[in-house]
Amino acid sequence: MSLPLLAAPLLSLLAPAAPSQGRFLDLGSLFDKTVAGGILMVPIGTCSILLLAYAFERAVVLRRSRLAPRGLVRGVEEALRRGDLAAAASLCRGGPSAFAAAIGAGLARTEEGPAEVEKAIEAAAQREINGLRKNLRAFAVITTAAPLLGLLGTVQGMIQVFDVVAAQGALGNASLLSGGISTALVTTFAGLTVAIPSLLCHQFFTARIQRFADEVVRVHHDVLVPALTGSRAAAA
Repeated sequence: MSLPLLAAPLLSLLAPAAPSQGRFLDLGSLFDKTVAGGILMVPIGTCSILLLAYAFERAVVLRRSRLAPRGLVRGVEEALRRGDLAAAASLCRGGPSAFAAAIGAGLARTEEGPAEVEKAIEAAAQREINGLRKNLRAFAVITTAAPLLGLLGTVQGMIQVFDVVAAQGALGNASLLSGGISTALVTTFAGLTVAIPSLLCHQFFTARIQRFADEVVRVHHDVLVPALTGSRAAAA
C-alpha cells in the first residue's frame, strides 16, 4: 500500500461532498479499490510504512555532513599538500564523520610507514562502510516482498474469478467477476508502487556509500601518499 493509498481514508473524509464526475481524483473510489485488494493489502501497507521509516532514517545517517563534509575534506587536503601531517590529523580528530575516522586512522600510524597507514585506512574505512550499510538490506527485502505479495493477491483474485465462473456460470456477467478482478489488479499495483521506490532508495543510498569510499581512496592515493613520501624524504 503506497502513501496515497494509506492517506485515502483520511482525505476522503476531508474532501467536500460533490459529484465524482467533477473531481480530478475520486478519493472515495480510491479507498474502495484499496479495500477491494483484500487482506493482502495489510502486509503491503506494512511494507510501505517500513519503507518510509527506513528511507527517512538512512537519509539522516547518510547525509553529506555525516560521511565526508566538504569543508573537512578540503582542509585535510590543504594540510597534506603543505606536508603538515599533524594539522591534518587534528582536523580529523575534530570531525565526527566517516571520512575523518578513516583518514584519521591512517594519520595516527604515519610513524610506522606507508604500508601500515594504508592498512589502517582500509580497516577503518571497512568498519565505517559496514556501519553505513546497516538497514540497507531492509530495502532489498521490501523490493522483493512487495511485488510477490501483489502477485499472490493476483493469484487470489483469479481464483475468486474462476470460483464464481464455476459456481454460477457467470463468464459473461462482469458484475459478478469484478470483485476477483479488482483484487488481482489492485494488489499488483500496490505491490509495484511500494517495490519501485524501495529499489530506487536502495540504489541511491548504496551510491552515497560508494562515493564516500571513493573519496577516501582518492585522498589517500592522491594527497596522503605524496605527503608521507615527502615527509620521510625530509626526515632522511
